[in-house]
Amino acid sequence: MSIFKLRQINTKLVISYLLLASTLSAQPVLAEQKKVKADENLEVIQVYGEKPLTFLLDQVKMAELDFYDSLNPLIENPEYQVTCRRERRQEIGSTSLRIKQTYCLPNYFRNRMAQETQEAMLSGRPNPTSAQIDALVVRKKEQAYAEITKIIEQHPELLEKLLKLEKAKVAYEEKLAETEK
Repeated sequence: MSIFKLRQINTKLVISYLLLASTLSAQPVLAEQKKVKADENLEVIQVYGEKPLTFLLDQVKMAELDFYDSLNPLIENPEYQVTCRRERRQEIGSTSLRIKQTYCLPNYFRNRMAQETQEAMLSGRPNPTSAQIDALVVRKKEQAYAEITKIIEQHPELLEKLLKLEKAKVAYEEKLAETEK
């Protein structure tokens, strides 16, 4: 090989080396320049999650069932125990007669409702409403609340479950009011 060709190859290697070195040393500078440009063009997108109304209603139902499942074994009088059932309720002026809902009612209320409904059917009167039954069981309701209050005072875990139920109801009612606006 001639010296001229060796110098050309040597020169090409040196130039390649210099180009490679300058490219590698320039990459951090270019990266920082790109970062500055990216920060200037950065768009912040925030996503807020919301709990749907049905989720909050399910939370209320679960808290209610949990509370009554813990409370009922501690109540001595079976009339004061609360039974939760999915049923259709026919109220005067109601348009949703076929929709089943979960109702948690004390046994004294259910018993009186059954008694009054039977008497109404035999006499040809309309079935009693929940408001009418409420008016008939005021004394039993007061007695039941007194006993339940004593039980809750003696069992702090029941108080926690009751507070959880109330918080779930408040969250549901707030969301319901918000959606009705």
